[in-house]
Amino acid sequence: MTAANPSLQNLKRVYDWAPMEASLLNWDVLLNATQRRQVENYLDLVACHNLKSGLTADTAPQTLLLRHAADALACGPILKKWISNNSQSPLSIADLGSGGGFIGITLKIALPEIELTLIEPLKRRFDFLNLVLIALGLKGLHLTRKPANQAPS
Repeated sequence: MTAANPSLQNLKRVYDWAPMEASLLNWDVLLNATQRRQVENYLDLVACHNLKSGLTADTAPQTLLLRHAADALACGPILKKWISNNSQSPLSIADLGSGGGFIGITLKIALPEIELTLIEPLKRRFDFLNLVLIALGLKGLHLTRKPANQAPS
C-alpha cells in the first residue's frame, strides 16, 4: 500500500504467494518484490472498485491471486519465448475486451519490456482501467475505449 494510492491504505488484504511458487518456477516467471507488490496493489484496486465496476464475482484475496493473476502469469513462458526468438523490440500486445484487466495488467507487471494496449468498450470498466494506469504508473501500458472489432488508432 502506498501513499500514492490513498484508496488502498485502509485495506488489510493478505496475499499468500506460496501456493503459486511451484507454478511460477515451472513457468519461468520470476517476480521480484516490487512486481509482487504491484500485482497485489492492482488486486486491491479490483477489490475496492468491484461493486461499482462489476469486475468479478471473486473478492477474496487468494481467489483473485490464484485464479485471475495466475491465468495471466501462465502466459509468461509463451511470451518470453516469443521475445527471445524475435529481435523486434518491444513486443506489442493488445488485450481485447480487457474487462478488469486481469490478463493485460498482470502480464505488463510480469513483463515490463512489452508494450501493451488494453481495449475495453464498456465505460465503467474503461474508467476503472484508467484509474489503475494512473495508480500503478506502469510505462508502456496504453488504454483505448473501442469495440474489440475496431482497430486501435
